[in-house]
Amino acid sequence: MRWALFLVALAASAAHAANDLLILRDGTQRRGNLQWCNTQACMLGEEQIPQASLLWIGFDGAKAPAPKPRNGAQNELHLRSGAVQAAQIVVLDPDKVYTERGEQPRKGVAWIHLVPPPRGAGGAAASSQASGAEPRFGKAYVWEGKVEVENTYNGQNGRHRWHAEYDLRLLENPSERNSFSRDNLRGFNFEPLQLRYRISADQQHDRGAYAKYDVRMAGSASGALGAKELVEGSVVLGDIQELKAPARAGGAAPAAFPTFAAYAEFQGRPPQPGGYHISIGFINYRQGGPWSRVRNLYRGIDRTGRAGLAFDDPAQDFIHWVPASMPDGTFLMGRLDAPDQAEVKGSLSYPIDGGAAAGGDDAQRVTVRWSFRRTPR
Repeated sequence: MRWALFLVALAASAAHAANDLLILRDGTQRRGNLQWCNTQACMLGEEQIPQASLLWIGFDGAKAPAPKPRNGAQNELHLRSGAVQAAQIVVLDPDKVYTERGEQPRKGVAWIHLVPPPRGAGGAAASSQASGAEPRFGKAYVWEGKVEVENTYNGQNGRHRWHAEYDLRLLENPSERNSFSRDNLRGFNFEPLQLRYRISADQQHDRGAYAKYDVRMAGSASGALGAKELVEGSVVLGDIQELKAPARAGGAAPAAFPTFAAYAEFQGRPPQPGGYHISIGFINYRQGGPWSRVRNLYRGIDRTGRAGLAFDDPAQDFIHWVPASMPDGTFLMGRLDAPDQAEVKGSLSYPIDGGAAAGGDDAQRVTVRWSFRRTPR
C-alpha cells in the first residue's frame, strides 16, 4: 500500500475514498481519494497525475462546476469560509494544504485552482533535443547520476525492506519558463532522457491485522525507459530555478524530517534560486490502458500470501501493495550552490505514519540519496 500499511487504516478512510474531485485541463474529471500532491504530481487513489494537467482540485464531496477563479493567472485556495488566497506553490498531505504563505487545515479548503502551465511545462512537450530548441535564458546542462531509495518497516503488522536504484539522465535546458517562474526568479522544467531501474522487494506482512491473511512480496525487477516513454508516461518530472550567483547560506533541505507533515511543509515553501525538484513514478505509465502495463515494470517481483485480491485485476492488486517511493512518491529536492556546480548530491529521510487508526507510531521510513554529475551540453 502506498501511504498506509494497515487494513484498519483503509477501513477508517473508506468513507472518504471517492469524495475528492480533480478537474483536468482537457475537461475530464476524476474522483477518488486524493492522498497527496507535491509540485510535480498528485496521487489520486493508486494513480499519479501530473500537477501540470490539473485545473481544479475539489475536496470532500465537491461537485462540478468549480467556482470561478478571482484571477485565472494564479493558483488560488478557495476556503470553506468563503475567503480566497492566492498561492504560488501548492503541496498537500491527508491533513493539511501547504503554500508559501503558510498552511491550512485540509478540511477548511473547498477548492484549489491551479494555473495552466506555459507551453512545454509539465513534461508534456516534445524534447528540445528532438525539436532543436536552444536555451534562451542560459546554459544547458546534462545531469547524469544515481538515485537510491529505501522503504523499511518493522512494526505491529509485519516487516518489509524495499530497495531501488535508478540511473537517471536529465537535460536542464533553460529555453522555456515554467509555471513556477516569477518576475525576479525564472524556473525551468527538466527534460528526462533515460532511466534505468533496479527494484528489490522483501515484504512479509503477517502480524496484527495480517496474522490470518498475510501479504508477501519478494524478488527483483529491472528495466530501462527512454525519453519518449518517460515524457508520455510522466515517469520523471522535474524543475529547477535559475541561479545567477553563488547561493546564500541557509535554506537548503534538511537531511532528515521528524514527521511527514514537516517534510510536506518544506515542499510547500517558496522556490529559491538554484532550487530543484525531481520526482519518479510508474503509475501514470499506464496512460489509461490496462494495469498490466505498470505491473510489467515490476516483472520479477511476485505477490503471494493468504490475503485475497484487493481488486479483481491481479495487476492492479499487485500495484496496490507496492509501498511508497517504489517508485511513486520518490521526490528529490535540493539547491545548487553555484551556477556552474558540477557535482550535485543530497539525501532525504522521513517517516510515513500509519495513522491514528493504526496506533499512530507505526511508520514506514523512506530514505532517498542521490548523486549527479552536471556537465554543460
